[in-house]
Amino acid sequence: MSQPAFSRRVLLSAAAAAGAAISLPFGAESKESTTMDKKDMEGIRHYEFGNVTVTSISDGTRAQDPGLSLASKERIEELVRQSCQTPDTLEHYVNVFHIKSGRRSVVIDTGYGIGKGLALTRLFSEVKPTTITDVLITHCHPDHISGLTHNGEAAFPKAKVWVPKTDYEFFTGESVPEETRKATAEFFAPYEEAGHLKLIDKAETLFGDFSAEFHPGHTPGHAFFVLDTEQGEIVFAGDVAHVAAVQFADPTISARYDMDPKRAAAERIDLFTELAESTHLLAGGHLPFPGIGRVRKFGSGFEFLTLPYRDRL
Repeated sequence: MSQPAFSRRVLLSAAAAAGAAISLPFGAESKESTTMDKKDMEGIRHYEFGNVTVTSISDGTRAQDPGLSLASKERIEELVRQSCQTPDTLEHYVNVFHIKSGRRSVVIDTGYGIGKGLALTRLFSEVKPTTITDVLITHCHPDHISGLTHNGEAAFPKAKVWVPKTDYEFFTGESVPEETRKATAEFFAPYEEAGHLKLIDKAETLFGDFSAEFHPGHTPGHAFFVLDTEQGEIVFAGDVAHVAAVQFADPTISARYDMDPKRAAAERIDLFTELAESTHLLAGGHLPFPGIGRVRKFGSGFEFLTLPYRDRL
């Protein structure tokens, strides 16, 4: 697969935005302990797929800036209204996923981490950090990798961390601002020192029923992770979409954070088309919580339908 052409202006702009986000407080108050309250419980959903359990965990939400989308204000407002929302009611989501499959205990992306996000506090109330065997990183933006460490130490001390090589080398290389380069390297450092850092350089089966695919556009090495279950595939597609109300209805619209907007749109259209023609599921880092569901064709675009919530005795 050929690499997209990223202009230096776009690269530096996106990298700077990512670097600035490292210091963003996310969610409500700081969550340093693993004490669970009612609000914490509201941010977790468990789904069973045969012998596989997928847990969706909210890292917290905030107001969504509809101007994030690369389209005219009028077009964005039109699409938002069609989704029965207004620009003032749009919410920005950050989702982390945990999968228990056989002997593997897998986390996909890590959110902002303890103290800035909510997901890991919620996750560690249910599982011990030392039981996580693998962490899969779709790309190296801070809302996906900041949870790798806590107070400078590995948050998942026994885990192997799998990350796209192209993304890792870009965000720790000379093409990004020094602040971004340094912060990215620090998040991965404990795992590299322990020999637990695994750089993915080709589409392949990683382990068990997990495989990796490369779909650059949002970042140079943006990856999807595909989980094959008894009930079909689940595609964990990272940042394939940021504003669901806009980008499903019109997948040609990319976001300001997409480093190659045209390539990101093409990858999004291809994925949505494939999923709409199958029974496979989509899981995304910024889709409306719980961030996992089905895609169907709807009008000239698509629609995202979250999985039904079950609360049976």
